Amino acid sequence: MKKTIDQSSEDQIIEQLIAAHVTGIGDDCALVADKLLISTDSFVEDVHFNRQMPSHLVGQKVVRATISDIYASGGKPKWLTLAASFPKNTESDWLQGFTCGVADATRDFDVHWVGGDTTSSMDRIFINATVLGPLIGQAPVLRCGARAGDMILVTGVLGESALALQDNLRSAKPGRDLRQHCLRPLARDFVEAIVPTHTITAMMDLSDGLVQDLCRLCEASDLGASVDLRQVPTPSGLDSKEQEISWIGGEDFELLFTINPKDFAKVNEIAARVGQDLNCIGVMESEDKVRYHLKGKPYGFKRSPWSHFA
Repeated sequence: MKKTIDQSSEDQIIEQLIAAHVTGIGDDCALVADKLLISTDSFVEDVHFNRQMPSHLVGQKVVRATISDIYASGGKPKWLTLAASFPKNTESDWLQGFTCGVADATRDFDVHWVGGDTTSSMDRIFINATVLGPLIGQAPVLRCGARAGDMILVTGVLGESALALQDNLRSAKPGRDLRQHCLRPLARDFVEAIVPTHTITAMMDLSDGLVQDLCRLCEASDLGASVDLRQVPTPSGLDSKEQEISWIGGEDFELLFTINPKDFAKVNEIAARVGQDLNCIGVMESEDKVRYHLKGKPYGFKRSPWSHFA
């Protein structure tokens, strides 16, 4: 029997099959031409969106998700290309709404949509977005710079995206408004203000959920972490199942980053000045393990973190 990838994680596939052939792989962006960042994201119908969702919001999501990587690496997104495959039964109105959503998002963030490609596909829509942008400072912000004792912080509220996407993909009558996460502002002003201060030691965006992405940051920095789940900002009124989804579900596109505790007052002042919510959720540790606590007790997740291939 031939081996398949159905039980492999995204990280395993990258490490075992791709990394040996690619220059500079590791973070969500690559640094090219000295000070230019580039990042690519893929979006698949019935995984990241469906055709029952307002196509304008799908277009917004594609842009915002992809430029999030540039911001999280300490850059300013500037140019976008899209490659998309559409089945022949795609309605013209859906496609028009999608392209208008892309165009609106690029205007919102002063990004230039400079080209791409279109093809036909069999039964699903496939979209690939690539964004390029210059560094804000002299060097990119990486995942690997955290130090033991650093504070772990997140922007925004986590879980709205995963819960809304679940509702819209699985329910004929979704209970949550997709606009709550598709159209929320990114931490653009905060990134542009904080990067020049050189206070952030490691950073990435939360695309695959807090549990998965914190593990990646810890591995890159060769450290562990201790997290108090009570301090993780999530929507109010969740039951225990929804609460856990908000921790592991992904697609938040908020920032996860670390700082030296002595810099907290400066970072918090900048966040307040630009209207950015910040929460300290834990601390980086020298022990090579990520530990979670809830109400003072160790917490074990009942569900596995998000994986594209599991």
